[in-house]
Amino acid sequence: MDWVISSREEATGRVSATHYATETSFQAALKEMFSDLRSRFLSAELPDGSVLDEDAARELVGAPHGSSCQ
Repeated sequence: MDWVISSREEATGRVSATHYATETSFQAALKEMFSDLRSRFLSAELPDGSVLDEDAARELVGAPHGSSCQ
């Protein structure tokens, strides 16, 4: 069971899904993504199959809504 982040690279439009083995690495990747303007968050999937939208993912890691994570 793993955590998955789906994103789109702004420059190319390429969509990718990245898998994480631990919750810690998943949350670190979310924080980094919210501070990186080159990637656009699409969704996050938890090991139980539930899917988070951007607002729920930002809330999970404490990232401000609608702005970069500090």
